[in-house]
Amino acid sequence: MPLRLHLVRHGQTTLNAEERVQGWDDSELTEAGLAGVRETAEALREVEFVAAYVSPLGRTVATADEILAHHPHVTPVLDDRLKELHFGSYESRPNLSLLEVGDFATIGAGITAGTFEGFGGGEHSRDFIARITQAFDDIVAAHP
Repeated sequence: MPLRLHLVRHGQTTLNAEERVQGWDDSELTEAGLAGVRETAEALREVEFVAAYVSPLGRTVATADEILAHHPHVTPVLDDRLKELHFGSYESRPNLSLLEVGDFATIGAGITAGTFEGFGGGEHSRDFIARITQAFDDIVAAHP
């Protein structure tokens, strides 16, 4: 049987609702975010999970806890490598402040290509891609 991964994004957070940059900065799930997570948890209720890998950020742990309430035999594995991109000095600033660096399409293309040098004090996209790739390689290797 092939390995199937279910990738779930955390629910809406306070910083998301305020349209602020959120990579490594953390904020709580909003009521709307929690409601969305609970809908996702219900949709995944019948899926047989053998493991759950989670960023250690509070928003992702809260999201995983809601989903795993239907899967009490699964203990989440926290992995720092699953954190989002570190936005450096842009963390918690208004989303539109990213336009100081470039347009969103160019930034996004550079991040996915591994060529974006990052935001001041943040992480180079090649480092981001390397850590995420290694995390997923390790997850796949753990479940032959």
